[in-house]
Amino acid sequence: MAGGLNFLLNQVVFRLLQGAGSRCRRRNNLLNRDNSVPADAPECGTTVERRLARQANYFRALFNNLPDGVAVLDPDGKIINANRSFVKLFGYSLAELRGNAIDRVIVPSHLQAEAEDLSRQAFSGQTLQIETVRQRRDGVLAPVRIHSVPILAGKRQAATYAIYVDVAEARRATLQAAYQATHDRLTGLINRAEFERRLDALTRCLDSDTEHGLLYIDLDEFKVVNDICGHLAGDALLRQLAVLMTDDLGESAVLARLGGDEFGVLLPHSPPGDAERIARKLIRAIAGFRFTWEQRVFHVSASIGVVGVNARRRGLPNLFAAADSACYSAKEQGGNRVRVYDREDIDIARRHHEMDWVSRIAGALEDDRFLLYHQWISPLQDNDDVRRNEILLRFRDETGDIIEPGNFIPAAERYHLMPALDRWVVRKVFGGLRRSLNRHGAGDREMVSINISGETIGEAHFSRFVREQFRRFQIPPAMICFEITETAAIANLDHAVAFISEMRTLGCAISLDDFGSGLSSFPYLKTLHVDYLKIDGAFVRNMAEDAIDCAMVETINRVGKIMGVKTVAEYVEVSGVRGKLRELGVDFAQGYDIHVPEPWLWARS
Repeated sequence: MAGGLNFLLNQVVFRLLQGAGSRCRRRNNLLNRDNSVPADAPECGTTVERRLARQANYFRALFNNLPDGVAVLDPDGKIINANRSFVKLFGYSLAELRGNAIDRVIVPSHLQAEAEDLSRQAFSGQTLQIETVRQRRDGVLAPVRIHSVPILAGKRQAATYAIYVDVAEARRATLQAAYQATHDRLTGLINRAEFERRLDALTRCLDSDTEHGLLYIDLDEFKVVNDICGHLAGDALLRQLAVLMTDDLGESAVLARLGGDEFGVLLPHSPPGDAERIARKLIRAIAGFRFTWEQRVFHVSASIGVVGVNARRRGLPNLFAAADSACYSAKEQGGNRVRVYDREDIDIARRHHEMDWVSRIAGALEDDRFLLYHQWISPLQDNDDVRRNEILLRFRDETGDIIEPGNFIPAAERYHLMPALDRWVVRKVFGGLRRSLNRHGAGDREMVSINISGETIGEAHFSRFVREQFRRFQIPPAMICFEITETAAIANLDHAVAFISEMRTLGCAISLDDFGSGLSSFPYLKTLHVDYLKIDGAFVRNMAEDAIDCAMVETINRVGKIMGVKTVAEYVEVSGVRGKLRELGVDFAQGYDIHVPEPWLWARS
């Protein structure tokens, strides 16, 4: 666009000056024999000349101040004139340029043939455009876009405008954008998208004799550095390890940051044996590294999964799942080790199976295919007018089958999907209770128990999320009981205490689930101020026939009574257990003998 504007403005200058001269000549040719001026003769004289001179100066100023470089060339390709932008772009003075052939001044030697061909076309009456490079006076090559426009005098080409647009900045911006799209900003390594693109390109060219290596690297102690020293320290650690691994791997390997503290390495033409040796070399290099931050020194290690990329194993999802499974299997064995993927390996097969569940869980969340079931909690000692029930999670798979939580919850816990599931459940339950209140009013007394995972409790903003849901749906907090497992509460004790305190302040109840499973929670009961103890079902299930199980239930119930806490027995599945629980003074019972879980009435509008 700038080139076209330059051409138009300069063409105006040329036509204006040409028109001014012809106009005055035509006036002189019309003089009467006595040199008088005919009445109809065109005006000429100092007033018109001054006006034309002003206009010429105006357009000459425009020419000199155009942002793009413009040179006017004669038919021999010599420079007649050039504007300031041209002079600035190439570093020559106007005096040095005038009268010299442009091809001999700014064209590098290796492009002389191209320039001569362009000149021939330019003086054949064509309007041309080409992107190339030209040479500055200091020898630096400048990328330019050249517009060549003919100047016609009648039907004859009198000169040529050569307009030079400096595209160096645009090219730098394009290159920068391309770099940012393919590289990680923190480490400078290629990013996951570019790594996947290169891996995909390799897999498309595989034959029976070709094999490459894929490494999946996960740091073992990265969270420790982040938690103790903060994210700036974590970022510094990642940058230093990126340099360390780059130097250790050599030029043929492709190293990428896949996200967080995870890296990937592509080893072209490296069978699994070679790839494993390289992985072990990396393990030793990382283990020997010491990260220092504000006078603290950290030992770092990594777990690496190795998988062969060959004609038998194709497809990015399969390759990444295999490498990730091997990596996490190495991490589970204590970290600082390498694990080569073997589909017959039981641990890796289990991990691979869990990875498949991860994608299915994510798909179910995205498609809103999770379902809320419920199970009644029955009073054993008196007629309780509050209807208590526990919300249970299921999901409908791609074929329409209902999937039980035991199949997918372990994978959700291992791969940190529980916070997303817990939030989904809270939103849906609160919405369902709002519909129930709209239908039946506040007199419909109901308490709904919602299970919350240990990881969710540890999240800083989960309590705020719960408060926001209460404000949004306007349900009484007394309708909600949050259930936390004994192991989750003890593993996240500080967070659990804070969460329990905040929820009880709101007016919610708290239930400690699976109590007694480890027998380590008794000392913590004074710290964990809960309203209900749910006795671990492992003791309840067979207590009618097993005296030890019955004694355990009796002990937990007695402790609950001393602390003023209601007790709930889980897994009441056979006849005779309910009566035994009533004799022991347990307050509530829950299990298949009381109610088989079914879809919660208020789960859907």
